[in-house]
Amino acid sequence: MPIFARRGLQKMLNDLAPRLTAANASDILARLEHSNTQSALAAEFELALLWAIGRVADLRIAPEFPDSTKRPNALSSDLFVSGPAVIEIIALSDDTFSGQADMDRAANIMAQFSERTRKGASEHLYFEFQAESLPSDASNRRIRRITRDFALTPALESELRAWLASPDWPTPKAIRLIDEQVDVVIRWKMFVHPLFRARSSMPAVAYDLEDNHIFKALRRKEKQLSNVPPGILKCIFLGDAGCRNLRHLRPMGVAETGGEQIIRHFLSSSTIDLVCVLTAQLKPRHGSHFSVTFLDCDAL
Repeated sequence: MPIFARRGLQKMLNDLAPRLTAANASDILARLEHSNTQSALAAEFELALLWAIGRVADLRIAPEFPDSTKRPNALSSDLFVSGPAVIEIIALSDDTFSGQADMDRAANIMAQFSERTRKGASEHLYFEFQAESLPSDASNRRIRRITRDFALTPALESELRAWLASPDWPTPKAIRLIDEQVDVVIRWKMFVHPLFRARSSMPAVAYDLEDNHIFKALRRKEKQLSNVPPGILKCIFLGDAGCRNLRHLRPMGVAETGGEQIIRHFLSSSTIDLVCVLTAQLKPRHGSHFSVTFLDCDAL
């Protein structure tokens, strides 16, 4: 779902036009119109933040620094009173941390087998991957029951084929397949969109301060800013493009690690001066609003 209306995006592009090179403008526009939702949302965050900075402060887009092959998103001489700041922008979703890729892969394998067994069946199959608590973990951590290298075994094929081949199919309207690779409930529904047919009740939860997509993204951005000259603040702006740990910075469970904990842990051993979290809040009839959280502002 887009954050801004197309008219609003065009206005931002028009306002930034004097500061954008033809290459910058083409790149942003191409990403805004990308068929991948996450790429488009990331471009919206970048455009909105550049536009907002340009409204209140000096702004140079994609500045070039000596000995650096990667240009940061922006440089501002007066956004912060303590000095010039270089800014990197990244929008994060839970897609890379929710197990969605593994679930989609497994669902496609089972759907293709189902289609070969009973033509038209795959259009009605919805896959609910189960979660379980680790038996040796006293903190009750959970994992999704799907492996990255999932393959249908003869036993799973036999169970699935028997259900699909039943003369009363789709009665019963669900079947559960379980082995060491997977635990999934496959349901029959009147209509299932092929892009949204696999899910898990377990959200994208972080249990470790470093083994998560937020920390890894911050480390990547830190490396990109490693050649920024001394005296310039290094800032990373994180946009919530469907990231649970950015929308809810504090952990929602006893065993979970919250977004704020992850970011503060990163800052404790980092050369980055500031991390800012932006969360879009869509309100009917009032447009888009941003919730902004600054972490570690001592340098400002």
